[in-house]
Amino acid sequence: MRSKAIGILALLSMVASIGVAMAMWTESLSVQVNVNTGEVNLDFDAWCVEHQEGPDDDIKDVGSCDAYVTEDEEGNPLVVVDIDNAYPWYGFTVYVRMNNTGTIPVKIFNYTYTITGDDLTPWMNCTTNATQVQIDPYDVNPDEQVKTFYFDCTFLQDNSSGQVLPENAEMTILGQVVFAQWNEVTGPIQGP
Repeated sequence: MRSKAIGILALLSMVASIGVAMAMWTESLSVQVNVNTGEVNLDFDAWCVEHQEGPDDDIKDVGSCDAYVTEDEEGNPLVVVDIDNAYPWYGFTVYVRMNNTGTIPVKIFNYTYTITGDDLTPWMNCTTNATQVQIDPYDVNPDEQVKTFYFDCTFLQDNSSGQVLPENAEMTILGQVVFAQWNEVTGPIQGP
């Protein structure tokens, strides 16, 4: 009987110790994280200004330049520049204004272009101010929301080989500039 009493007493001690452990007071914290991703979105505007350089700085008013924004087949913005009746020393400057209407700062990631028709680039002297700058959305920095880049070109009379700018030539340059969120772009602009 005594061993039964010791067994019962041991069993009661174990149950009591479990009860003490079960009587521990607790408090818990739940965590909910809501994530909304940002958006890369730019609006574009473009225009063209004519000029003439070289031996005679008079604009002949026979060439024309027009620049505008439309959409390509996939619905992406497309800046179209039409140059008509270009001649030696005819020049033009295309301005492209970019307005960051998204929520994420962007930089130019890379660019590509293809030329179809007559390649007149050996007779073109072009410069640009397009550098690796950050274009901020309005709520991040209103002063850096809009950037205007220019591409300035002049048709030369002779190329570096001494060949004269060909008459009745037609050239199409199709380019693409890719913008990405600022933290993914390091180093200079990548291009051909």
